[in-house]
Amino acid sequence: MFAQVSEVVVNITVDRQETLWRFDLEGDFNVTSVAELRAQLIGGIESGKQLHLDLSRTTDSDIASLQLLVAAARHGLRIVGEVPETAALAARDAGLEPFPGTSESGAERG
Repeated sequence: MFAQVSEVVVNITVDRQETLWRFDLEGDFNVTSVAELRAQLIGGIESGKQLHLDLSRTTDSDIASLQLLVAAARHGLRIVGEVPETAALAARDAGLEPFPGTSESGAERG
């Protein structure tokens, strides 16, 4: 017997403002949703705008999502809003403290 797998997709809302792009995520932010956000973030990086990401309404995080955040933080991504406990624990377990893209990680654009 096979277990039924339920795939929950993250909803990504992008607010493109004059000086910044704000990405709001809702749902599972994991390996099944990383490619979609990656494509959106590449567009933001290429725009030269500040990038803000709100994870406060995400329900899951894994190493794939953390890898994307680390890479994006190197390009100025800033996490805004509250980091969910599941994401914070996943980052801590991976040795990523402070959380990638937060002001404590030094990844803010100047």
